[in-house]
Amino acid sequence: MASYNTNLKDWGSSGEEYPDGYNYAVDEPPVDVWDNWLNSNIINAIQHLVSLTNSRIETDSGISGSKPSSPESAHLYYDTDNYELEAWDSSQSAWRGLAYTSEIRTNSEIVSAADGEITSAATSLSGLDNAVSYLDTNKLDSSQYNPETDTHSKYTDSEAVSAVNNETSLAVDISGDADTLDGNDASAFADTNHGNEEHSSAFTTLTEVNNNADVTNADHADNADHADNSDTVGGLQPGEVEHYASEADISVEKGQFAIADDTGELYFEDGN
Repeated sequence: MASYNTNLKDWGSSGEEYPDGYNYAVDEPPVDVWDNWLNSNIINAIQHLVSLTNSRIETDSGISGSKPSSPESAHLYYDTDNYELEAWDSSQSAWRGLAYTSEIRTNSEIVSAADGEITSAATSLSGLDNAVSYLDTNKLDSSQYNPETDTHSKYTDSEAVSAVNNETSLAVDISGDADTLDGNDASAFADTNHGNEEHSSAFTTLTEVNNNADVTNADHADNADHADNSDTVGGLQPGEVEHYASEADISVEKGQFAIADDTGELYFEDGN
């Protein structure tokens, strides 16, 4: 604000108001009471204008970057670049743009606009306020949280294995690879008959069985035709197994083997 001082002193006499149209005339002396009234009122008016000047709001105008560097509170500035009127807010040390009343939103309009932007925590400002209040009331403060007692203990690998082994029955839901055995697909295992050439290690053939003693739990001692000849079965050497056209044609004694040529299957007559 301006700071103007005047040297005018108060006039001693207020005098009397002169009539309309009065003026000084040649060779006529002034009327003292009228002059006193004139001078008193002029001084009062000037002092009043000085007071108004010192208390008025400062105003300026100019381009956007020409605002006063040290404005006083309520200083007005008209930005001729953007056609905006701004006022200096000394409490915030910032220029505040002024707007027409028609451009200012009401509280309800502001709330309505904000409600349209809330989609996650709630659907309105009041709902958001309720959600925040609920969380504030029901939250678990860090001082109330103890990981050692509020969480479950973690099994080590050995503890997990021991826990499973100690169960008498388990309901296992296999969600991994249940189509392989030891990492091998079913195609890795034989699905038809095959000979020793299919194996990395040959298996013992029938003709390689020397006697009944080579067969675990064999019960042929009572049926052997030659008790002193353990290399025969029913009197036949291993290479002497009889062949028949089909299973229906097989006719051997108890304890003897036979082969059905139509299927290639080996049969043993157990007497039943």
